[in-house]
Amino acid sequence: MRGRPVRTIGGVGLTDLIDAVDRLLRELSGAEVARWIAGRMPPTPGLEGYRLGAHYAAAGRVLDDAPAGEGMDAGLCAAMTDAGVEQPARWTLLDLYRYRLLADALNQVSPDEHLGVVRSLFCKGGIGEQRSLVRSLILLPEPAAFLPVAIEACRGNVLDVFIAMTCENRYPAYFFPDLNFNQMVMKALFNGVALARIAGLARRRTRELARMAADYATERRAAGRSIPNDIDMIIEN
Repeated sequence: MRGRPVRTIGGVGLTDLIDAVDRLLRELSGAEVARWIAGRMPPTPGLEGYRLGAHYAAAGRVLDDAPAGEGMDAGLCAAMTDAGVEQPARWTLLDLYRYRLLADALNQVSPDEHLGVVRSLFCKGGIGEQRSLVRSLILLPEPAAFLPVAIEACRGNVLDVFIAMTCENRYPAYFFPDLNFNQMVMKALFNGVALARIAGLARRRTRELARMAADYATERRAAGRSIPNDIDMIIEN
């Protein structure tokens, strides 16, 4: 088996981050769930052995989908924050476990197969699985490689998945081209998603984005419709 990819996340090696996730899962899960986790075989991303997709989905029937909150280990929380996860305490035990599954599965294939594994998992997953997946992209080895999946998550019609990709997640600010980032922000406006939740928005604001927002405001006024209160965050004064 290949060694885990060498990457530093928030000053913590990827191996150490995964180990910290394991410890947190054991500490916060009940004894029955902890036994279930311990009894799982390492998932494989291919057709042989215990398939990643089946394992990823099965976790949703066992693990808590409530935010970890104050139970989040301070060191793990700091590492995730430094890596680009805003408000890690919003992550659930289910999110953390699925991240751990995916990171382990990617470790079993060559880097040029990583995007295919993640894309397949996203396309075949339900809403909850897609939500967990897009939250975890920022913590995977070479996260920029998963840009096509991140963009697809923003183009889809499922608001929960869009919010997971857009909110408290610096992946778009770090990796999206201007065109895709601007489209994402405008979609957030259309859907009433608070712009303050878009990490890195101030740094990514451009004249083109300001123009798009101003045109949107003009169209809304002309139609006698309300304008989002936070649109001034992107319209130049």
